[in-house]
Amino acid sequence: MRGSSTEMLKILIPLAALLFGSQAIANPGPYKEVRGWSLFRNPTNCSAYMMFENHEAVGFAYDAAARSTRISFSDASATALEDGDSSSIDILLRRPDGTVDHAWAATTFLVSVGEDGRRTLSSRWLGPPALDDFRQAAFVGFFDKEREIGVFSLRGTAAALQEVVQCSMQVSTTEPKDSSAR
Repeated sequence: MRGSSTEMLKILIPLAALLFGSQAIANPGPYKEVRGWSLFRNPTNCSAYMMFENHEAVGFAYDAAARSTRISFSDASATALEDGDSSSIDILLRRPDGTVDHAWAATTFLVSVGEDGRRTLSSRWLGPPALDDFRQAAFVGFFDKEREIGVFSLRGTAAALQEVVQCSMQVSTTEPKDSSAR
């Protein structure tokens, strides 16, 4: 199991660095686990990520001050994508009642390539109601036109994202003030 944990960390470090910025490198461990999601606190927002059985990860970042949400996911098979590429990906959300929400179709994602060659795709910052949409979904699916990239269960996401919101609200109120504004 220890080898498995080491491999998971190798996969998650590039995703964490993309989601959380340089703070992830200085403090690579989560501050809390909520229903399987690892939570991070950093200078301007808070985030959650989960590693799935297929060794791919999904992450959410929330910036309370800007009321913005970012979703990221890893995709080991996206070898044609280069670092810095931009791609339009359809995010489909399946609700607990079985309906499918297409509101986040054609979302722009930026590609980051880790040292191990794994691709992480991170959305642009999404305004309301993105956070509520993700909290209320049972599954999230990523599609490149008709090709399925990945579908992931969002079990436990509502609780994790509630904690991320509370964390982000604390971060935004304790953010150091810019002394040059005087």
